[in-house]
Amino acid sequence: MENKSRLGWWIGLVFLSLFTLIALIPTVASTQWGIEQLSRFVPGKITVKNAHLSWFRGQTIEGFHYKGPQATFTFEHFSTDSSLVTLLLTQRAADTKLISPKLTLETSQIAKREKKHSAFFLPFKGGVDIQNGYLAIKSNQTTAAEFQAIEVHLNIDENALPITLTASGKTSSGPTVGNFNITGQIASGKTNSELSKWITGKLGLPKSTPLNYTLDVNLRNFPLTGTLNAAIGPTLTLQTELHAGDAEDTLSLSAHSQQLNANINAKAPASSLLIASGSTANWQITPPFWQIFGTNLRLLQPVQGNFRAESIEIPIGMWNQATGQVTATFTDGVITPSAKDAPVTISHTTIQLSTQNLQQALDIAISSALNNGLLTANFTYPQPLEGAPTLYALLTKLKAKATNFPTALFGLSDYLGEALNFAIESDNNILDISASSNLLNARMLEFKITPQALQLRRPADIRYTLKSMYLTSETPISISLSELYLPSLWQQMRFQGQLSASQATLKPLGSYGQIQLIDSNLSINAKTLHDASFTFLSRMGFIGQTGLFKELLGPALRLSGQGKADLTERSIPTLKLTATGKTSELQIDAALDDQTLILKKPIKLQTILTKKAFNLLKPEALSNLSLVQDAPISFALDPFKLKLPEFTWQSALTANFKAPTLQLKSNQPFTITNLDTSISLSTETTAIETRGHIQDGAFDLSLNLNNPDSTIQKADVAFTSFSTAVLDSLLAPEQSLSNTLGSTFDLNLDIDPKRYQIHLTSPNLSIAGAFKIDTHNYINSTNTPLTITYLLTPEAYRNYQKTAQFTLASPAKIQLNIQQLKAPLKSKPTLKTPIPSINWDLSQILINLKARSEELTFTQNKIQASLHNLDLHLKKTTLSDPVQFNLDAGVSTQKNAKAKQQSGSIQLAGSLTDYYDQNGHFSTQNLSTDLSGQIKQMPTLLLDALAPDSAALFGDYLNATLAAQIHNMNGTLTCAVTSPHTTFKLDSYLANGILHLRAPLNAAFTLTPALSSLFLKDAKLVALSAEKPIRLYIDSQNVAIPIRNFNWQNVRMGTARLDFGKIIVASQGSAADLIEIFKIRRPNQITLWFAPMDFSIKSGKMDIQRTEILYDAAYQIAIWGRINFPRRYVDMTLGLTAQSLQRALNLQLPPSYVLTVGIEGPFGNVHIDKGDAIAKIALIIADQSGLAPRQGIAGGVFGLIQGLAQDQSNVPPPRPPFPWSN
Repeated sequence: MENKSRLGWWIGLVFLSLFTLIALIPTVASTQWGIEQLSRFVPGKITVKNAHLSWFRGQTIEGFHYKGPQATFTFEHFSTDSSLVTLLLTQRAADTKLISPKLTLETSQIAKREKKHSAFFLPFKGGVDIQNGYLAIKSNQTTAAEFQAIEVHLNIDENALPITLTASGKTSSGPTVGNFNITGQIASGKTNSELSKWITGKLGLPKSTPLNYTLDVNLRNFPLTGTLNAAIGPTLTLQTELHAGDAEDTLSLSAHSQQLNANINAKAPASSLLIASGSTANWQITPPFWQIFGTNLRLLQPVQGNFRAESIEIPIGMWNQATGQVTATFTDGVITPSAKDAPVTISHTTIQLSTQNLQQALDIAISSALNNGLLTANFTYPQPLEGAPTLYALLTKLKAKATNFPTALFGLSDYLGEALNFAIESDNNILDISASSNLLNARMLEFKITPQALQLRRPADIRYTLKSMYLTSETPISISLSELYLPSLWQQMRFQGQLSASQATLKPLGSYGQIQLIDSNLSINAKTLHDASFTFLSRMGFIGQTGLFKELLGPALRLSGQGKADLTERSIPTLKLTATGKTSELQIDAALDDQTLILKKPIKLQTILTKKAFNLLKPEALSNLSLVQDAPISFALDPFKLKLPEFTWQSALTANFKAPTLQLKSNQPFTITNLDTSISLSTETTAIETRGHIQDGAFDLSLNLNNPDSTIQKADVAFTSFSTAVLDSLLAPEQSLSNTLGSTFDLNLDIDPKRYQIHLTSPNLSIAGAFKIDTHNYINSTNTPLTITYLLTPEAYRNYQKTAQFTLASPAKIQLNIQQLKAPLKSKPTLKTPIPSINWDLSQILINLKARSEELTFTQNKIQASLHNLDLHLKKTTLSDPVQFNLDAGVSTQKNAKAKQQSGSIQLAGSLTDYYDQNGHFSTQNLSTDLSGQIKQMPTLLLDALAPDSAALFGDYLNATLAAQIHNMNGTLTCAVTSPHTTFKLDSYLANGILHLRAPLNAAFTLTPALSSLFLKDAKLVALSAEKPIRLYIDSQNVAIPIRNFNWQNVRMGTARLDFGKIIVASQGSAADLIEIFKIRRPNQITLWFAPMDFSIKSGKMDIQRTEILYDAAYQIAIWGRINFPRRYVDMTLGLTAQSLQRALNLQLPPSYVLTVGIEGPFGNVHIDKGDAIAKIALIIADQSGLAPRQGIAGGVFGLIQGLAQDQSNVPPPRPPFPWSN
């Protein structure tokens, strides 16, 4: 008993605990912790300011806020008098109040409302009161419409009618504002009309009590979103009234918007709803609404639509038995299928829908004017409420006719022409179809209509004109159908017929020629669309006198083919084609599956390569190459798969070309034997292999290329005993290889993406080495040095230096050893440029090079100059290192075979940094160098290759020392030169790229005819000899010569002197001009004795002070003026002293008088104004002889001219003493 008591106690305790927990649920749910726990069961976050929930009392919630992924909902106050027990047991609320509710919805997330079969308002006993409500509808994060100040009052009492509803509020959409007002009432009535019974049933109310219904809806500028916005506009103004009950039931609707105007009136006097005949709707269909349906047709201009109802009667509750007529009229629209098609204008289209019983049939009549065409059609849509009708049901009562129907409406203008005429009419299960256009002519196609299919009753002929971008002109085609069976299951369609064309000419294919198909015939027999067989016959001709096809295949081919096709899958499992010509035959076994062209068996062709065909095949670069004699060749194409229409290879395309013997000729004849070439092409790569023999040599090449840029993935090239004469015959004369390589060469070249290896041997040139190409596209030497040995022959030197002033006396061996080389490449190796092209960016190049030549001997005018044991070392191993260089060579000169040989040496060493600009090009802008060098007895003959006219300036040989310590174009530069003709010493320094002198410059030049032609040609003087060397002195003060950016405008010299001394010139040019002025005898040569010439340079302008010259040992003259180097112009004055005029012309003048004559002109065309000098002398003679007028106007004019001629204001004074005065 004790145990039973304990058990009962525990059971009681459990029930008490459960009761306590259940009783505490409302209290816990009212706490913040309880609300947070409830939030876990909804997809969002809930916060509540205050809540009072009770099992047995009313409920109150304040400050509610919910935010979820689909909506946001808030309210200030919610209350109901019903307890939780009442709500759970009866599912009814009493006196419900909701204050300031706010709801924001994303339109894409609004769920569809499920249908309910009981009135929505019944659970709210006592009524619902919503105050100051707010609703926002958003689309793509943008507010599309807002509803504010919403007031809803619903008065409900189960035991007392009426039930009333009032709702009002304000609306806004953008700047447009509006409002809405809805009133409704359900009241008790005396009788039940059919309409009120139907409404009562739909609301789920008791049907025992007669009820009256009234509803008034007034919307002004009501915002619309989504599809409704596109259909009728952004806002709607609507007025609707409904009365159903004791009196006659009526319904009226008036709707207005930017795109819609509708007025509909209806009444229900008995058991049917009658739509008044005056009910109409005008609707503008716009492009945005049109696009919603996703049609390929584009609406360019809005369509104006009008809908009118006539005698519509709808039985209440049996809508499928409606009767009546609706007429729709559309005008003013413009439609186009695509941008390339011409637009179609809807001038007028009327669609009339009528029925006696909508459940049984719908009669449709269409009349349309499109562009300049007309269309009429009538047909019956049986049982439209049961879904799509059968083809048989539609066709048995179809009648349609069209003239000039615009085919662009369906995008068929390219295939049928711009306009189509057709007629379709059915009678007694017979369907007649006719169609015609400028491309199509199909007359009286007669079909039998059965429930299972359409079947062609008798053979039909169709004429069609084919237009194609591949044909030269429109091509007529005949189509003959002997059988055509069109079942409802279209895959079971069967047909049999022929397609024929008498002639079709394709557009020219360049050098391949032009193809013409003659008497082509295609026969098709399709048992089903899955099982179709065909045969093909034609003759292929080649138009024109020549063409690659014609030369290789003959003048014509006979084509025959057969195969099987699956038209549903658009595949051809079997295709066999044979092309038979006079000299060749091709057999093709192929298929087409999944838009892939498949060649099943190899194609083989054996034909004759004619001279004309060879000329069409050879590249333009080999225009001088020709085929000497026609040659037999063979061609084979292996099976492949090609994806259409992308033309991407699903398998490699492999072709092979063979020629036993090809006799060719360029500059000389040669023969290729056993030529065998294979090409394998895929989407990603191309592989080429070719081998054969030429003369006594052979070649074997293998290339793997990446597509589409033709970069070399791997290459193996081998030439054995290959004749350079053959290559020379293919190259331009200036590109000859024979002088460089010798008569033959052997070459092995191995290239892959990371390595480049070469081994070349020939009589004159040998190269061996390897390079790596890294991921940054740099060429980099390997551990094995690159060695080059070159035998430079006199013939090769003449080919390189066509304008050289000297010749190479004997072959010279030059050796290069490149231990390190790293440089960026312009591009990776390609088929066009298999040898990598280096980008000579000096900032990125590393090099360690040694060059040596034991003997280089040159000759010029019997003078022989040689370089012995020439060694050059160039080194830069890291980017931060300077370039270090060292040149060491012995030199010798011998004027003739009997003369004694003079020996000397060249030594030059140093380093360079900052010798390039930002683009990596050589530049001295910020040059730094540490340089020292010494030259002893160096023949100037060798310098002429680098600096022409060196021999004229220096003589036969040169001794020099050079030293420079320069950092960023700042530092010292000294140079001393001693030679037979020139001696000078330069002691200078650089400051910011400007050269200044540390000590005066003294130089001496021996004047020779060669030096005269170099320096005195602009003065038009030809010097024959000089008594002593010409001396130049430049004072060290105020000297500035820009080296970094040379510009004559910035050249400056303060004090300088040039002493020509006594020189003998030929009696020509400027020297002869004075003979004409002085009217003295013309000697063969003239002596010019110069006083020292003092000059200065400022801003590139050389100012020369007055310098006296004793002309021909008898006449003292002078020169002064300016030479403008920036303008390259001379503006000087020649002064004829009184002494020279008295001695030459016996004129009596004051001792200080000087007659001035202009010397001016651009460099290369400087002249003395002899005419001016002779005129001035004539005036003086006239004055001294008494022939000049003294009085009157003539005397005044003569005096003025004489005064100008004798003006001495601009004549500088002489600067004695003169060297001839002693």
